[in-house]
Amino acid sequence: MQIDGLPALVLPPPRAEPDIHQACEAVLKGSGAELRHDGGNQAISRPMTASIHLPQRNTFHSASGYYATALHELGHWTGVPTRLNRDQKGAFGSIDYAKEELVAEVSSMLMGERLGIGHDPTQHAAYVNRGGGRAGGGVPEGARVGSRAAPEG
Repeated sequence: MQIDGLPALVLPPPRAEPDIHQACEAVLKGSGAELRHDGGNQAISRPMTASIHLPQRNTFHSASGYYATALHELGHWTGVPTRLNRDQKGAFGSIDYAKEELVAEVSSMLMGERLGIGHDPTQHAAYVNRGGGRAGGGVPEGARVGSRAAPEG
Protein backbone atom coordinates (compact mmCIF):
# COMPACT_ATOMS: atom_id res chain seq x y z
CA MET A 1 0.00 0.00 0.00
CA GLN A 2 1.10 3.53 -0.64
CA ILE A 3 0.64 4.61 2.96
CA ASP A 4 2.49 1.79 4.72
CA GLY A 5 5.08 3.20 7.07
CA LEU A 6 3.66 6.72 7.16
CA PRO A 7 3.14 8.20 10.59
CA ALA A 8 -0.42 8.67 11.79
CA LEU A 9 -2.04 11.92 10.78
CA VAL A 10 -2.10 14.34 13.68
CA LEU A 11 -4.75 17.00 13.35
CA PRO A 12 -4.43 20.31 15.14
CA PRO A 13 -6.99 20.94 17.86
CA PRO A 14 -10.12 22.72 16.64
CA ARG A 15 -10.04 26.48 16.94
CA ALA A 16 -12.56 28.32 19.07
CA GLU A 17 -15.51 29.73 17.14
CA PRO A 18 -14.69 33.38 18.00
CA ASP A 19 -11.17 32.86 16.62
CA ILE A 20 -12.59 31.35 13.43
CA HIS A 21 -14.99 34.25 12.96
CA GLN A 22 -12.22 36.76 13.65
CA ALA A 23 -10.10 35.09 10.95
CA CYS A 24 -13.02 35.27 8.49
CA GLU A 25 -13.53 38.95 9.27
CA ALA A 26 -9.82 39.59 8.72
CA VAL A 27 -9.97 37.98 5.26
CA LEU A 28 -13.05 39.95 4.26
CA LYS A 29 -11.67 43.26 5.52
CA GLY A 30 -8.20 42.56 4.14
CA SER A 31 -9.61 41.92 0.68
CA GLY A 32 -10.56 45.55 0.20
CA ALA A 33 -14.06 44.59 -0.90
CA GLU A 34 -16.84 46.88 0.26
CA LEU A 35 -19.39 44.75 2.09
CA ARG A 36 -22.91 46.14 2.28
CA HIS A 37 -25.65 44.44 4.25
CA ASP A 38 -28.44 45.68 2.03
CA GLY A 39 -29.05 42.66 -0.18
CA GLY A 40 -32.53 41.79 1.06
CA ASN A 41 -32.63 38.02 0.74
CA GLN A 42 -29.93 37.82 -1.95
CA ALA A 43 -26.16 37.91 -1.92
CA ILE A 44 -24.47 39.44 -4.95
CA SER A 45 -21.13 40.83 -6.03
CA ARG A 46 -21.34 43.97 -8.16
CA PRO A 47 -18.18 44.35 -10.24
CA MET A 48 -18.94 47.91 -11.38
CA THR A 49 -18.94 49.21 -7.80
CA ALA A 50 -16.41 46.71 -6.38
CA SER A 51 -18.98 45.90 -3.73
CA ILE A 52 -20.54 42.80 -2.22
CA HIS A 53 -24.17 43.01 -1.16
CA LEU A 54 -25.38 40.60 1.51
CA PRO A 55 -28.52 40.03 3.56
CA GLN A 56 -28.35 41.15 7.18
CA ARG A 57 -26.20 38.82 9.29
CA ASN A 58 -29.10 37.82 11.53
CA THR A 59 -30.97 36.32 8.56
CA PHE A 60 -28.44 33.49 8.21
CA HIS A 61 -28.91 30.19 10.05
CA SER A 62 -25.40 30.44 11.46
CA ALA A 63 -22.32 32.63 11.47
CA SER A 64 -20.57 29.98 9.37
CA GLY A 65 -23.36 30.21 6.79
CA TYR A 66 -22.91 33.96 6.64
CA TYR A 67 -19.16 33.67 6.15
CA ALA A 68 -19.51 30.91 3.53
CA THR A 69 -21.86 33.15 1.54
CA ALA A 70 -19.61 36.19 1.92
CA LEU A 71 -16.60 34.13 0.80
CA HIS A 72 -18.54 32.87 -2.24
CA GLU A 73 -19.30 36.46 -3.24
CA LEU A 74 -15.68 37.40 -2.57
CA GLY A 75 -14.76 34.68 -5.07
CA HIS A 76 -16.85 36.49 -7.70
CA TRP A 77 -15.37 39.82 -6.61
CA THR A 78 -11.87 38.58 -7.51
CA GLY A 79 -12.81 38.06 -11.15
CA VAL A 80 -13.27 41.66 -12.29
CA PRO A 81 -10.85 43.20 -14.84
CA THR A 82 -8.85 45.08 -12.19
CA ARG A 83 -8.19 41.81 -10.31
CA LEU A 84 -8.05 38.39 -12.03
CA ASN A 85 -9.95 39.48 -15.15
CA ARG A 86 -12.19 36.45 -15.60
CA ASP A 87 -14.97 36.52 -18.17
CA GLN A 88 -18.06 37.10 -16.03
CA LYS A 89 -20.47 37.96 -18.82
CA GLY A 90 -22.21 34.58 -19.14
CA ALA A 91 -26.00 34.67 -19.11
CA PHE A 92 -27.79 32.86 -16.29
CA GLY A 93 -27.86 29.14 -17.05
CA SER A 94 -25.05 29.28 -19.62
CA ILE A 95 -21.83 27.29 -19.41
CA ASP A 96 -19.90 30.53 -18.81
CA TYR A 97 -22.22 31.43 -15.93
CA ALA A 98 -21.84 27.93 -14.50
CA LYS A 99 -18.07 28.17 -14.77
CA GLU A 100 -18.01 31.44 -12.82
CA GLU A 101 -20.32 29.98 -10.16
CA LEU A 102 -17.99 27.01 -9.79
CA VAL A 103 -14.92 29.24 -9.52
CA ALA A 104 -16.61 31.24 -6.75
CA GLU A 105 -17.83 28.11 -4.99
CA VAL A 106 -14.49 26.30 -5.12
CA SER A 107 -12.90 29.48 -3.78
CA SER A 108 -15.44 29.62 -0.95
CA MET A 109 -14.94 25.95 -0.10
CA LEU A 110 -11.15 26.22 -0.03
CA MET A 111 -11.17 29.40 2.05
CA GLY A 112 -13.84 27.98 4.36
CA GLU A 113 -11.77 24.88 5.03
CA ARG A 114 -8.63 26.94 5.58
CA LEU A 115 -10.38 29.35 7.94
CA GLY A 116 -12.15 26.62 9.89
CA ILE A 117 -15.80 27.20 8.99
CA GLY A 118 -15.92 24.13 6.79
CA HIS A 119 -18.59 23.95 4.13
CA ASP A 120 -22.18 22.89 3.83
CA PRO A 121 -22.43 20.50 0.88
CA THR A 122 -26.14 21.21 0.44
CA GLN A 123 -25.52 24.94 0.09
CA HIS A 124 -22.61 24.39 -2.25
CA ALA A 125 -24.68 21.99 -4.36
CA ALA A 126 -27.40 24.64 -4.60
CA TYR A 127 -24.92 27.14 -6.07
CA VAL A 128 -23.61 24.59 -8.56
CA ASN A 129 -27.09 23.47 -9.61
CA ARG A 130 -28.22 27.07 -9.92
CA GLY A 131 -25.28 27.91 -12.14
CA GLY A 132 -24.89 24.81 -14.25
CA GLY A 133 -27.96 22.66 -14.00
CA ARG A 134 -29.65 24.44 -16.91
CA ALA A 135 -26.55 24.78 -19.04
CA GLY A 136 -27.47 22.39 -21.83
CA GLY A 137 -25.99 19.14 -20.62
CA GLY A 138 -26.73 19.20 -16.94
CA VAL A 139 -24.47 17.63 -14.37
CA PRO A 140 -21.99 15.82 -16.66
CA GLU A 141 -21.18 19.08 -18.47
CA GLY A 142 -21.16 20.85 -15.11
CA ALA A 143 -18.53 18.39 -13.91
CA ARG A 144 -16.39 19.07 -16.98
CA VAL A 145 -16.78 22.81 -16.46
CA GLY A 146 -15.83 22.33 -12.82
CA SER A 147 -12.61 20.57 -13.70
CA ARG A 148 -11.67 23.46 -15.99
CA ALA A 149 -12.83 26.17 -13.59
CA ALA A 150 -11.03 24.99 -10.45
CA PRO A 151 -7.53 26.14 -11.53
CA GLU A 152 -8.87 29.67 -12.13
CA GLY A 153 -10.12 30.19 -8.56
